[in-house]
Amino acid sequence: MKTSDKELNRNSTIHRILDLLKKKNIRQKELANYLGISTSIFTNWKYRNGNSYMNYLDKIAAFLDVSPAYLINGEKTGDNELTNREEKLLKVYRETDDESRRMIDCLIEYIVSKNTEAGKQ
Repeated sequence: MKTSDKELNRNSTIHRILDLLKKKNIRQKELANYLGISTSIFTNWKYRNGNSYMNYLDKIAAFLDVSPAYLINGEKTGDNELTNREEKLLKVYRETDDESRRMIDCLIEYIVSKNTEAGKQ
């Protein structure tokens, strides 16, 4: 019996989600709570009983700080692309007042200089 491309892709997506949860030491229950679903729905996805997870793909990607493309086909974010977390930080930075931006800039400069000094040792 041949597995369809759609089923292979689906299995890979669920596998990537489960793998990321394990790597990030996040319980499946935490993701289910974040999505507002029961753990039994998550278990159904895990054991190939439904694909309603596709409706939550953007939220899952945001929670795991990866792109939806990575969850679907394993495409990693390129060096020039921002992760969901980086996009959020940039949005917050852009929405802050000038004084707060200056403070953030100073903090970043301090961190960069500390990292540069540590690299010289």
